[in-house]
Amino acid sequence: MQSRTLLVLVRGWTNSSEFLARVFRQPTGGEFPDEFLKFIDGIESNCEVLVPKLKMEMFSCAEPRDIVLNVISEISSRMDGHEFDRITIVGFSTGALIVRSVLTTAHGLNEKGGFIFENRCDWVNKVERVVYLAGILRGWSISSETTIAARVLGPGILALVRTFGRFLGGRGAFISKCRKGMPFVVGERLNWIFLEEFKPEPNSSLSCLKLPEIINILGSRDEFVSPADCIELAPRARTIYLEVPSTNHLEMLRFEGYGAQGDLRREIIKEALVSPFEILSGMEKYRVELDDLSDYFDELDRPHRDLDEARSEEILDAVIVLHGIRDHGFWTKRIARRIKSSGARSFVRVPTPGYGFFSVLDFINPVRRRKQARWLAEQYVEIRDYYRNAKVSFVGHSNGTYLLKSALDQNPNIKFNRVYLAGSVLRTDLDWDIFSRQISGKVVNITGSSDIVVAFLPGAMQRLGLKFLDVGGAGFSGFTSRPSNVELVECETNGSHFTGVSEDYWGEIADFILFDKVPMSRKAFRPPWKRFVVWLAPLLLMLNAVGFLLLLWRASAVLRDFIILATSLYAQPDQSVNDGALQVIILILLTVILARLSRLL
Repeated sequence: MQSRTLLVLVRGWTNSSEFLARVFRQPTGGEFPDEFLKFIDGIESNCEVLVPKLKMEMFSCAEPRDIVLNVISEISSRMDGHEFDRITIVGFSTGALIVRSVLTTAHGLNEKGGFIFENRCDWVNKVERVVYLAGILRGWSISSETTIAARVLGPGILALVRTFGRFLGGRGAFISKCRKGMPFVVGERLNWIFLEEFKPEPNSSLSCLKLPEIINILGSRDEFVSPADCIELAPRARTIYLEVPSTNHLEMLRFEGYGAQGDLRREIIKEALVSPFEILSGMEKYRVELDDLSDYFDELDRPHRDLDEARSEEILDAVIVLHGIRDHGFWTKRIARRIKSSGARSFVRVPTPGYGFFSVLDFINPVRRRKQARWLAEQYVEIRDYYRNAKVSFVGHSNGTYLLKSALDQNPNIKFNRVYLAGSVLRTDLDWDIFSRQISGKVVNITGSSDIVVAFLPGAMQRLGLKFLDVGGAGFSGFTSRPSNVELVECETNGSHFTGVSEDYWGEIADFILFDKVPMSRKAFRPPWKRFVVWLAPLLLMLNAVGFLLLLWRASAVLRDFIILATSLYAQPDQSVNDGALQVIILILLTVILARLSRLL
């Protein structure tokens, strides 16, 4: 008797639009077009196709987890009363994110990384193959490969979608939750790593757990997914990457009107769906080796060896070292070198990712800081994927400490071993117990008695009650709360903002991260005048803000006089300067001055 297959098709975001097709001069829409469905129906005679109805239109504000549960429900309903021998799931574009979450959830994992065997679906081990078509597996972002029309109009369309989504559903737009670094994306990537690493007892009920074959297909002209971004976190022996020539993101589903290119897409997709894994492995013409897909970032401190060995089991400790604001983080490499030289070098790797120069104006912008926190979460996933057996620890300075806290807040699956904070800008009343599941070792906070930077900026902001900024003076005053489930150690120094990551502390940082040896406290002396100045910090901060606004007002007046004088030299006697045009010119000049000033602060 011939085996029966259930083929599940999970669509991408947005519906087709003739208007957008004319604007972007290419097909639009993430649903499967009729020509693709007709092609799928003719592939196998003993195959039943399921296309779940999903709320993924442009203005959808559905939660990704709700869509995942919808797909699981439809598969379960179709499996009831039907004898299917195998299941193949196809995910297109953002649908790939949904498919991966369907697999982890069907295996019993929840969004917090918890494993609940009772939640497993009976059909999950029948999923023998997953095919990702232009899969956005690491979340989406606008890049240099994106078309000019999409880069120019895209931000405006996305802003409209977000606004409309909040207005309609109050939960934000679906597509915004699929960006790189967002909790749904990060959480499901970590869940897949957990599923890979899970080793059940030989005679347990989970001993039958198995993962499907992964076939990843990407167009050579894809403008939304880079080759490195399409990598699925799967066992390398069970994953194949195929590249379709002369094909962009949305053309992957379209064949008619493309001549020989359309026929080639049909051929490659058909082979990916029905051919044995061994035959696909031999498709040298379209198969892409992993080394050609991966981006080798030295900041992740990857060993320069074969990729499978580089992810090897011998790496037992990985340490993220992260810089703060107004700092390119050159010192992070030196701390990394000291940590590696203090332990067994081959067993320790120290990634030092950097997020570039971050100004004071960026620091007081919560949106910019949340964006960088998502970036840190993404870096964490890369490190966890690369160093599977390593415990991940963290060394952070200044704004780096805020990014740590924000990443932990947003992603309950992120977990660290030991944490070292210097020049911390966290609130002094932070309750560390909320991270008890995410931090297994000690948290060391280095406070500087002369850290005027923390006292005057984030410390003053906390005392002024600016809770929306979510920063404070823990790097100067220490933490006031005493957690019961996280071991917090305060270490005083008589130093300034950079003392905790200065060369004098490199050895102690290494000893703490590798051997759990807490740095020594130095007796901190704070003279009365210094305490008085810190007490005045909120008032001084407000005076500075008022002074800055007065300076802008005065600058606008000077610019106005200068423009009137300059134009009067060339204007005719009976002509006058238009006030409206003058205001626009002044506004443009002030914007340029502020933009340049933001890079200096």
